[in-house]
Formats: sequence, C-alpha cells, structure tokens
Amino acid sequence: MRVKTWRIEFWSSVEGHGCQQALIRALNADGWRATEVFTVSQEEYRSAKGWRQRLLVRLRTYLAYPLKVGASFIERDRRLIAVVSSNTFFAPWLALTASRDRNPVVHWVLDMYPDVLVAAGVLRGRGLVVSLLRRLMSDTFDRSAANVFLGPRLLRYANEKFSNIPRSAVICIGADEASFPKIAVEDGAPEVVDILYCGNLGHMHDVDTISNAFLRGIPPGVRFAIRGNGPGFEKLRRAMGEMKGSSGVSFGPNMVESEWAFELRRCPVALVTLKAGAEHLVMPSKTYSALLAGQAILAVCAADSDLADLVNTNDLGWTIEPGDEDGFQKVLLSIAENPEEVALKRRNAAAVGRKAYEQGVLVKQWSSLLSEVVASRESEVII
Repeated sequence: MRVKTWRIEFWSSVEGHGCQQALIRALNADGWRATEVFTVSQEEYRSAKGWRQRLLVRLRTYLAYPLKVGASFIERDRRLIAVVSSNTFFAPWLALTASRDRNPVVHWVLDMYPDVLVAAGVLRGRGLVVSLLRRLMSDTFDRSAANVFLGPRLLRYANEKFSNIPRSAVICIGADEASFPKIAVEDGAPEVVDILYCGNLGHMHDVDTISNAFLRGIPPGVRFAIRGNGPGFEKLRRAMGEMKGSSGVSFGPNMVESEWAFELRRCPVALVTLKAGAEHLVMPSKTYSALLAGQAILAVCAADSDLADLVNTNDLGWTIEPGDEDGFQKVLLSIAENPEEVALKRRNAAAVGRKAYEQGVLVKQWSSLLSEVVASRESEVII
C-alpha cells in the first residue's frame, strides 16, 4: 500500500514501555516503517537514585530532549509522521514549530497538561503561567495532524477545556501480549491472596486512602506487595512504619521486565489508584498489562473515570471511591473470603485483555489513523 511508504517515528523523552515497543513491532509487521526516538532509557529512568541522578534525568528530559526535538525537525524528510507524546508535554508543539508544520505530527496525549501540573500542586489553578500553557496546548491541538487520547472520558474532558479538539481519536495504550503467554485461571485462590502494585506512585495516585485503610489493619487472607518508586511510594512506606508487628505489606524497588512479568502472573490481583481529580487527566497504563496477565483489578478511583468504566462494565474487579477507607477494607474481606469471585474476575480480565487490548488488535486503529494522516497530507500536496 502506497501510504505505508511513509516512515513513522515515536518520540518521547523516556524510552517507551513494552506496550509501545510492541506497537512499533506490530506496525512494522503491518507494513509500516516505525522506529522509536528517546533520550533516557527505561533502565536509566528506573535506576535513578538520589537527588543528583534524578536531577540529571530531569535535565535530559526537559533540556536535552527538547533541544534534540528542535534540532531534528528543522529539516526532515517530508514523508515522515512524528508521533510525539506528551512526555515531555511541550515536545509536540516544539516539533510542529521547528518543522514549520511540514511534517505531520500526531499528538499522543498521555497526560492532560497543564491540568496535571495543577492537580500535582506544581502550579496554581489560575495565573499567567497556566494561561500561557493553555494557549500552547490549544495551539498544539489545533495544528496537530491528529490528537490521540487514551480514553473517551479523557477526550470528553479535553473537549470541555479546549472547545472541541479537531482531528481527535481514542486509542487505548494496551499491553505487550508477548510478555504474557495465555494462561488458564483455575477456580479457587491460594490461602493468602497477593495484591500487587508496581510502578511509579506519583502525584496523580491516591495514597491516602490506601495508607489510612492499611493503618486500620489488613485482614487475614490478603497481603500487599508494593514495588516501585515515587513520592507516594515513600509516603506509603513511612505510613506503614507506624504499624506494629506484621503489617501484611512489603516494599521493594522497581523490577526488571522479566521479574515484573512473572510477578504480574503470580499475583491474582493488581492495585491501581487515581486520586480525586486525576480521573479526567490520566489513565494508568499498568491496567492493561494486568489484564493480559490475568489479574483482577482493585481500583481506587472516581466512578466517572475511564478506569472505573473499564473495570465495572466488564466485571474485572472492584472499584472504590477515593477516601472510602471502609469500602476498601470491605473489598479486602471479600477478596479473602470469596476465592471463586476472585477467579471469575481474573478470567474476565484475561478474556477482555486478549480481545481488546493486545497491540495486535490496537495496531488496526493506529494503522487506520496513520493512513488518514497520510491521505490528508498527500491530498494537500496534490491541491
């Protein structure tokens, strides 16, 4: 197909997770020529410890990477589509500006800016900086060849904020099916159900509901493994230090990919959290890997979120509103006392994951979107 003679580059300051690399492989298998461009590897990002290493990562993310974007897009092959993620958030605008719109840029909206900075407490809700960032984001949405959102509620919120974003689409982030061979979920559950949280616990995650519920005591029959990093991780670990005796919670660093995949398959339940207000700004990508691993989802999130819709519509697990510590503990009791329910939700999760969120499925949506971008750009040249 002629449109697939165009090259596709996926740009991000930090190397994409396995799901993005799987998408690139799927696009190449579908006839495209797709590659990835980044400045910080996943290993460098995960292993950064201490303020010096973290500062170096931030400098490479917010200085070296934008400089690379600006320099790279000044003169490019015009038969190139750049899929530029919002990591770093102003990189799509910079790519558009540096190329003077000669290259079509697909704006991959992984997080909603500047709102996430406001929700994280980095910026005040009103002020000159927020106003300027909104103008920058509006300009990016208007000029991008396409704007890809991770969920329908995220797109709905963005449309409310930016008055109907043009050329928008919803494509879920999905997961890498190669990391999770198909498994059969057996009836029943182990004597103790392991609930796993893995990854960054940042400013968009609800830590207070979990830590307050933990401090009341974790019921017998469940235990938590928290593996990751971030300010929420440290806050939760400090809170657990107040518990006396066996807490039922263990902590550990980020895992290498092989260990991560093994732990997802081993633990029957995945913990996913979004703090109040974050439900319109982000969609936790770890959810889709959990589905393919056959994990039921224990989600702390608002009911009007893409995450809650996913879990409740398909009976994949349990949802608890942020702040509902009683509800959280009731769910833990249900998990401990109803192994058949846990097994059912795990089977549902695995089935939905395979049907809808493998990259081999999602690549059809990406290929259709990229074909539309090429067709639109080539029609402009003909005219």
